[in-house]
Amino acid sequence: MRSQSMQPHRSVAIVRILCSGWGEDLPATWEDLLALARRGLITVPAIAIDSLMNFFMLVNALDAEPFTLADQVVAQEQGVLALELLRELVQLSAPGSLERNPIRTWQLLADSDTPLPAGEG
Repeated sequence: MRSQSMQPHRSVAIVRILCSGWGEDLPATWEDLLALARRGLITVPAIAIDSLMNFFMLVNALDAEPFTLADQVVAQEQGVLALELLRELVQLSAPGSLERNPIRTWQLLADSDTPLPAGEG
């Protein structure tokens, strides 16, 4: 997944790029997304239910559809990788990500015209 192109509907993060602001391109790969996160331009709504849904989206992006195996929610290899990817992204996201749902995340973005501070979510 790290070198694959990201499909817009598979994006896990709310990209903090304003068209009139920093002039950044939308990320095309997972590494592009992480690079933006390292610069403080990414936040992820990561309360428990949103983290679960983010996990399922990452699993799908890794070509391992959840709930198709008889005895597992997802294959272990893809499940572990999805958790590692999600953990890395949330850690690089703006502080408070673990306490924000999508609505609170959008409110944060609407109330600010500066990049988000990077750091542990």
